[in-house]
This record gives sequence, C-alpha cells and structure tokens, in this order.
Amino acid sequence: MLFYAALLQSGTVIKSGLTTQVLYIPHWPFMIIMTIGLFVLAVVFTLDTVKSVIAGVKNEKPDDSERKTEAEKVIEESMGAMGP
Repeated sequence: MLFYAALLQSGTVIKSGLTTQVLYIPHWPFMIIMTIGLFVLAVVFTLDTVKSVIAGVKNEKPDDSERKTEAEKVIEESMGAMGP
C-alpha cells in the first residue's frame, strides 16, 4: 500500500514540477528513489511471508541460521574447531 501511494505521489510531484526553494532542485528524483525502495521492501516482506507460510504448512521450524550475526557464526566455528 505504501508503494502504491508513493507511486501516485511521485506522479503528482512530476506533473507539478515541484522544486526546492533555494537551489531549485526537483523533488521527483528523490520520490522515485523512495518509491523503488518501498517496492523492494514490499518484495522482501512478501517473500518472508511466503517462506514462513510454507514452513508453517510443512510444520518445520524456521531456519535460524540466516538470523545469526557474524559474531555468533565466528563463535560457533571457533567452538567447533576446539573440539569436545
């Protein structure tokens, strides 16, 4: 919904020719960048939702390996290298 609203607002800003008051920089390039960012965010949220739904249907635990920080991964590797 945010992407759609930003897309409509970008069209309005482009048609109006809105610029900054001092340097006369057009607003539309920044609106387009924001719209692209919101589109990417929507895609990521959608993929995460689909992945969670599929894991729920299969009755699997979510894969937490993606959520680990680099520090946690290094600690696990070093503990494994030390042996039992």
